[in-house]
Amino acid sequence: MIRIECQAQLMVRDSNGQTSSLTDAVPLLSLVDQTGSIAQAAALKGLSYRHAWGLLRAIETQLGGALIEKERGRGSALSELGRAVLRAQRLCGERLDGNMQALASEVAADLNRWLAPPAEDVRIHASHGYAVAALVTALVADAVPSTSNTATAPKRSRRLRAASAIWRASICRAASFARCARISIVSGSIRSDMCSCI
Repeated sequence: MIRIECQAQLMVRDSNGQTSSLTDAVPLLSLVDQTGSIAQAAALKGLSYRHAWGLLRAIETQLGGALIEKERGRGSALSELGRAVLRAQRLCGERLDGNMQALASEVAADLNRWLAPPAEDVRIHASHGYAVAALVTALVADAVPSTSNTATAPKRSRRLRAASAIWRASICRAASFARCARISIVSGSIRSDMCSCI
């Protein structure tokens, strides 16, 4: 079983088409805000001072403004632009995190359904019941293709989405005969073969 994570990235693109991730700079900016030092922030992030400065400078160049203000004797502090970048990332998280988690769950469920080992067939046989008639009515209402004869006509199937399952159905009809159903649950999908009972 796999897990999927979706993460929103704030990217800045300059007039030349070059991009940098504001999101990647946010943890470093946050640490600079807490420690008052680029060197300490870089060490806490596991980066060299030079690499941390290079990352911040690249984004400053693309934004066209300073993220950090050096204060003599007081270390480093975030500029108004730097604080705006932190607010932007916080806003991004507040607005998108729930949707991104829902999307990740949906994608993981879909992929895991295809990656799961095939399950053995479970067959349920029923005939002449009201539930069988209701099943036939529901499948017909969903425009599932039907065939005219149980033995000679080729079975056609169409995939339908119902909840999170894929329903496969083939309906065989015979006029004036009671209907019976053979329902197979195969690897998470339901296949229903309808035929005449004699």
